[in-house]
Amino acid sequence: MRFFEVFRTLKLPEEIGMYLDDVEVVKVSKTSTNSMARIYIQSDRLIDKQLIYKAEDALKKQVFRMKNMDVRIIDRYRLSKQYTPQSIMEVYYDSMMFEMEKYWTLEYNLLKNSSWEFETEDRLVITLEDGFLSRTYAESLADYFKKIFLNRFGFEIDVIYEYAKKESNHYERENEHKLSLRVAEIEKNMRAAMGDSSGSDNEKKKEKNSEDQSDKKNTTKKSGDSGKSAGDKSANNGKFGNGTFYKKPNNDDVLYGRDFDDEAIAIEQIDNAIGEIVIDGMIRKVDEREIRNERTILMFDVTDFTDTITVKMFVKNEELSQVKEYIKTFSAVKNPSVKFKV
Repeated sequence: MRFFEVFRTLKLPEEIGMYLDDVEVVKVSKTSTNSMARIYIQSDRLIDKQLIYKAEDALKKQVFRMKNMDVRIIDRYRLSKQYTPQSIMEVYYDSMMFEMEKYWTLEYNLLKNSSWEFETEDRLVITLEDGFLSRTYAESLADYFKKIFLNRFGFEIDVIYEYAKKESNHYERENEHKLSLRVAEIEKNMRAAMGDSSGSDNEKKKEKNSEDQSDKKNTTKKSGDSGKSAGDKSANNGKFGNGTFYKKPNNDDVLYGRDFDDEAIAIEQIDNAIGEIVIDGMIRKVDEREIRNERTILMFDVTDFTDTITVKMFVKNEELSQVKEYIKTFSAVKNPSVKFKV
């Protein structure tokens, strides 16, 4: 169905509505919490991202206002054969920059000081100013362009990145050095926390009380040194802190939770509660809110460039600093593409 056949009551300025007249609405879905509506559209001509965002705002205020839902338009294009990846880049590059500035500020700042060219029809070369941040986030930029061209335009391209020497002054070099030292300190603290926890686990191995061996359900585990019961949760096999989260000691890639090898699915395919799923994306926009019972909600956005989802973690305050250190490591030190099982 056409866009205005689906949203008959929507009023848009003519300069926006004219681009949506012939747009086909493929699907409308919502999240299981009714917090966001996703509208999948397909168009025969390119639509500026700024116009897409204005249409999202109008839909939120006019159509979905009663439920106070956010609105996300997932735009796909069915373009004529005259379009190539290079011609799309030339026409649509400002829209890509506008989208990146809204959702991925760091990558936007790196990209605005870069240059690009297509060496061949399907090989994009991005030249970045050399530095710690550009070398850290170059992979995420390449991933962004690959997924945008594939998911939005149907083109599969290769993306490579090169580094150009940056002409920096004394203060910029000093700040770069301080940032490198800070990152090294974070990694050192993370390794130390892991080492201390595993050492504590080895020292506090439990042995079963012979009196309870006949009843496994009521088994009481005691410490070999202090004789304390299993109520002391600070010493569980493979557990940190009070035992509420786990680390596989034989897999250094797992910083929080348990190991898994499930296949990831695209975030845009998540419509309703479907049990445990795996997503592969990057952490953005970390926030926290303290609640009752000495607990804190950690909230952060994860994007895989098909869509964005908000992850919430309920953490005890005594574990908050350690968990935040892991999230900071994910978003600033390691390869920005990380997997989550939620």
